[in-house]
Amino acid sequence: MRIIDLLVEEKERVQQQLAEAAGDNTENYFALIHRLALATQEQYGLTFKYGVPDGFEPPVGSTPIQSR
Repeated sequence: MRIIDLLVEEKERVQQQLAEAAGDNTENYFALIHRLALATQEQYGLTFKYGVPDGFEPPVGSTPIQSR
């Protein structure tokens, strides 16, 4: 098995696990991913930067994910 196949298989496994943990709720799914990204930053001393497209307006009634 090629390394790329192993990586894709692991990515799909983790995505499925997150979807189940989020109860197939997109907002919960993204909140879980965000918390994992924060934990990864802390654990490995990384800094992730998120881009915001020019002219982006969040949907009415949406709540931004809090970092902590």
